Amino acid sequence: MATAHGSVRVQLAPETGFATVVKSDRRHLTDGSFLGIASVTATDGSQRATGVFILPEAQRASAEGQFDWDLPSSTTGSKMTNGTAASSKMTNGTASATPAGSLTLQFKDGEQNRSQAITIPADVPVVALGPGQAADVQRGAHAFVFAHRGAGGTLIADRVIVGKNGVVPPM
Repeated sequence: MATAHGSVRVQLAPETGFATVVKSDRRHLTDGSFLGIASVTATDGSQRATGVFILPEAQRASAEGQFDWDLPSSTTGSKMTNGTAASSKMTNGTASATPAGSLTLQFKDGEQNRSQAITIPADVPVVALGPGQAADVQRGAHAFVFAHRGAGGTLIADRVIVGKNGVVPPM
């Protein structure tokens, strides 16, 4: 697989999970949606989105929270926040009514309820995460891979998220 730092060999295992991302839009960012938002810390300390993921309802219980994220293009603290959209500051409670705005994600951090306001610039991609399979990994498709080092240093894929129809996962 080609990366920003050169070619890397990643082994797929029988337990490797697969998902796809397809293009979506701001009309789907409504209060109550389960979202994942990759963001960077702005100079004023606020969070600014770099990519918005509409996540499957089935992931709500297992993927909720805020995590440090390693965006290759970021020199500031980047985060991935997965939570329920609430208190959006968009007209009519959706992000589609204005070209830019912010919303608040509510999530559990251990046993504690937390929230994070995130600004979503107009040019930030919105995608939907869906089920996938190994056959979705095609030459030329963009993918994001969660991997661990196995015995001997081999990279083994835990989860592969691949773009469909030319979509680049905004991670």
